[in-house]
Amino acid sequence: QSKYSMLVVVGTTNRLIGGDTYSVDSILIHEKYDSSEIKNDVSVIKVSREIKFSDVVKPIELPTEDTGAGVDLFLSGWGRLSYPGSLPVQLQMINLTSVSVEQCQAVYQSINPVFSSQICSLTKSGEGACHGDSGGPLVADGKVVGIVSWGMPCARGYPDVYTRVYSFLDWIQPKINME
Repeated sequence: QSKYSMLVVVGTTNRLIGGDTYSVDSILIHEKYDSSEIKNDVSVIKVSREIKFSDVVKPIELPTEDTGAGVDLFLSGWGRLSYPGSLPVQLQMINLTSVSVEQCQAVYQSINPVFSSQICSLTKSGEGACHGDSGGPLVADGKVVGIVSWGMPCARGYPDVYTRVYSFLDWIQPKINME
């Protein structure tokens, strides 16, 4: 019996049916997480048993190099399709492009700080992350380079902000290698 009501579901693109379900054993939150500045927004979720890998369930790689501006990115999630709006049944996917931290800082300077430990992406108004996508993977070349963190809801032409996984490798690695 897990003390967490959250479940991890893998192996399906349908939010309501299919896949394999895992209980959450523990959630390791970054010690310096700051909710006011949305800084160090990274956690590791430990499931109660080993995940069974298959043709549709594969481990994602961590980045071996930093992600600059102009990189092709891929975001997937079950977040809202509009705000306010409903949640989709099917997993949504979109291609994005990274923008520089400086460009992102310029847009958000009077709203919220953007740090070098974050990645920003922008395509066009109407496309991007929304409520329910938080914590989801931002992928480049098959590696998870970002974690959905925050933005101006939803897809209104502002960059979306992600935790830069590369900046937290020294924090993540020991946690995922723990038994």
